[in-house]
Amino acid sequence: MLTLTRDISIRAALIGAALFFIRYITPEFARGTTTAEQPYVLFVVLLMLAGGVWFSFIPLLKRLPPAPSRGQLTLLIFALGLGFRALFFGSTPVYEDDWNRYLWDGYVITQAVNPYLYSPDDIRLAPPDAPEDLRRLSQLSEDNNHFTARINSPQYTTIYPPVAAAIFALAAVVSPLNLDVLRIVFWLSEALTLFLLVRALQAFGRSALWMALYAFNPLIIYAGMNAAHMDVLLVPALLGALIAVKTRPYLAAVCLSLAAAIKIWPVLLAPVLYRHWLARPKVYLASAAIITGLSALLLLPMLLTLGGASGTSAYAATWQRSTFLFPLIDQAIGTVSGHWSTPARIFIAAVCAGLSLWLGFIPALSKWPASTLRASLPAHLLLVTFVFFLLSPTGFPWYLIWLFAFFPLAPFYSVGTMTVLLPLYYLRYALGENGSYILYTDWLVPLQFSIPAGLLLLELSRGQWHGKRFAAPAQRGALNAR
Repeated sequence: MLTLTRDISIRAALIGAALFFIRYITPEFARGTTTAEQPYVLFVVLLMLAGGVWFSFIPLLKRLPPAPSRGQLTLLIFALGLGFRALFFGSTPVYEDDWNRYLWDGYVITQAVNPYLYSPDDIRLAPPDAPEDLRRLSQLSEDNNHFTARINSPQYTTIYPPVAAAIFALAAVVSPLNLDVLRIVFWLSEALTLFLLVRALQAFGRSALWMALYAFNPLIIYAGMNAAHMDVLLVPALLGALIAVKTRPYLAAVCLSLAAAIKIWPVLLAPVLYRHWLARPKVYLASAAIITGLSALLLLPMLLTLGGASGTSAYAATWQRSTFLFPLIDQAIGTVSGHWSTPARIFIAAVCAGLSLWLGFIPALSKWPASTLRASLPAHLLLVTFVFFLLSPTGFPWYLIWLFAFFPLAPFYSVGTMTVLLPLYYLRYALGENGSYILYTDWLVPLQFSIPAGLLLLELSRGQWHGKRFAAPAQRGALNAR
């Protein structure tokens, strides 16, 4: 016990030191500075070194017995994880500015205006004869130092679904356009995530100490608190669905619908999440109806404004950045069909949906034991999410957060390497200013994604993601015989 506490504490101290140093240098990335003035190499190196230390948690925790009782050490991990996040209150966001959109969306909602109705450009350029609510927003923006001029992709309306926007509005009610208030909301979400993660680990027979993989992940801490990316809001809903689905399927359906109304893509997970309920068709179909109906209802304000200047429409149809596999797929399909982008996106959606349906139906129809269906659930949810991330037209590093609802319960090295490699993304700004952006697209992007993808293929070829790996020893013979 003392050795384990020491090993965890040393790693946590090293990660904490790196995060403290990152916090210390954030003012040097203030708005108006150029990359030539910024310690961008140091920032990336610190994140990658901290990621390397974090990665060493995986073999350390793999040596643990299934579920040891170490309450004090779990509380220490919980407290340190929240403490590391609190370091970034008051910090200058490094490179990221999506939070400006979150703050404005929340403020717009508090003014009783639909945030999907007007783009920042609409507001900034509102003519004197514009509708009253648009003129009012224009005046509010002007009164707050022309706030809408800070929002990226200003020609589009917001892409953030209604439940996420409602959470932004909660922060705006407390203090409009205040980044640290928004960070408090995100910090509370992270506290809920760590609590639910302990519950999920206990439910699946794992030690609560595996929570360290989320609590101490330096990229998640930076992305969620310094860069203030809203993806941290998604994890509690996913964990709630995972915990509830065994005995409370309708509650799990509500949680999954909330997740879809925060980020949309979690609807992909429904076939896998509910596969052990196939034996009870009424429950299965009722859950499917709840997910379909509630998700559509929650997303309705966004769905009614698709097309035109809709950010959601533009994101789904055209956005592409920092992705390795999508351009290869697009090139292959486009060369054959003569059509670009849209067919590739449809193909990727079909692949991800097909994988989810395969993992949702085949194990159940092959009569895997109920215990094996249950034990392999986090790994198969992670697999669908990981494949979706690898194939996505946008491979932003903060999307790593999506994977960590399930990763502590299924800690595969292929996924773990992403924490070490994805910080390379932040070199793109300096390379772009230096006229060397091709170095990023042709070398660093493949490096970030080819290694995790290659390891995933290796793990799949070895059967490490297969259900029999998660079966009890007495069940494995039967599964091997199939």
